[in-house]
Amino acid sequence: MSFLNHDTDNVWSLDAGSFFDYQHKLVGISPLFVMSLAQSRTQKEVLSVASSWLSRLMSWDRASIALPTQQGYMTLHAVEGNQAIPRSIPLPIDFTLVGQVYKQQKLMLCHDLALETYQDCRMLYEGGLSSCLDAPMLYRGKCYGTLNIARTDTSFALDEAMHLFALASLIAMNLD
Repeated sequence: MSFLNHDTDNVWSLDAGSFFDYQHKLVGISPLFVMSLAQSRTQKEVLSVASSWLSRLMSWDRASIALPTQQGYMTLHAVEGNQAIPRSIPLPIDFTLVGQVYKQQKLMLCHDLALETYQDCRMLYEGGLSSCLDAPMLYRGKCYGTLNIARTDTSFALDEAMHLFALASLIAMNLD
């Protein structure tokens, strides 16, 4: 049984409430990662720990964290791997997948970046990536930003989506 909503054939989403319906699956997270986050004292330290651990926690070719900045925009932080979208480019919330994830507070999975018109999806595709998975960093009803990963060869499975959702929430707890 899938808890993903089929927004289109290409983009699926998952809200936080559905995560609890999927609780029979365990999400493994390193205790050392949890302790490293817990000991972080600043937003910069949290982002540094998250980016240094992401490659050990999931398989991807690009990872980033997007945080809201000025009204209507998000900025990339902790970019690792493929540099298809540079940190210096502000991403408009209304025209990007990360913006939709932030605004709707839903995890979103794009199976084929070539089919999407969102600005960030186009940039990822032009940078050689084929699919992406973006999770809202939610804690106590507040969205702090998004945790984003992308791949060049395959899409993501439901278990990976749940894992990213859990990681994003853990990071958000430490940004509070």
